[in-house]
Amino acid sequence: MNRQREYPRLGFIGFGEVSFYMMRGLREEGAGELAVLSRCANPSSREKAAALGVLITESWEELFQNADVIFSAVQGHIALETAQKAAGFINNGQFYADLNNAIPAVKQAGAVMICAKGARFVDVGLLGLPIQRQHKALMYVSGEAAEDFQTLMKPFGMNIRPIPGDVGQAATVKALVNIYMKCLQGVCLELAISAVNTGVSLSDLECLVIDPLKELPREKDVGFWMIRGALLAQRKRDEMCDAMKMLGELQIDPIMLGAAVERLNRVSSFGLHHEFDAAMPCEEYEKIIRRMFEIGKEKGIVVS
Repeated sequence: MNRQREYPRLGFIGFGEVSFYMMRGLREEGAGELAVLSRCANPSSREKAAALGVLITESWEELFQNADVIFSAVQGHIALETAQKAAGFINNGQFYADLNNAIPAVKQAGAVMICAKGARFVDVGLLGLPIQRQHKALMYVSGEAAEDFQTLMKPFGMNIRPIPGDVGQAATVKALVNIYMKCLQGVCLELAISAVNTGVSLSDLECLVIDPLKELPREKDVGFWMIRGALLAQRKRDEMCDAMKMLGELQIDPIMLGAAVERLNRVSSFGLHHEFDAAMPCEEYEKIIRRMFEIGKEKGIVVS
């Protein structure tokens, strides 16, 4: 097989952490030509690029002339601007893989500009950490070109999973995952602030917070928490209200806790514990959500 066809030439826009670790993994996997567009490359960045055998260029034209697949890895707020610029240089048949942490509407607008030039736009939701898994970090991809992109990148052993839906679907999944991850970080910060103010050692709390999660069946965490959160919402709300009183006495503003109480209070109004058993299989947790919308429609209760 022709080497160029088996190993497509790869280019990156942006030389941050994501690009660096992905390129390092791709180089170890046998990638040939690698190029990166960076207009603010400092001496340290140039050293890293040289060590990887990566060409740093400030020319959009040069990047697109030397790549079959271009990965856009910039900050989310300039993702659309980057796609617009790329559309001026991209060629028919080239792939534009948008890795950026941008909302679906931004990806969809970028796809219109890229596809108008006959190129292939791939919405990539980067769901793993390249600093840990390099180029094998989990990626959900959507859009018409998703499966072709997976096939094209197969020689590199990347963990690419096409999902049903148009451009924007992978970005939606990423945004939903971010709700969990970023809110979890907020909860951890509130926990730490509260612990320090109450004289409780964080090291004494860590094992109590993390260890129970390790006992859950893998990949069923959401189901477990959804079932208990929905069916035991009233009890959990009451417990959290008591916790809010405690923090109030300590003059700690329970920002995350207050939001949790509000959500639990709204869910408890559906009376789901009368219809479902808390011992139901984790795989069936979506029935709870669907029932919430049915009850909401029947009784005029706001779900979301």
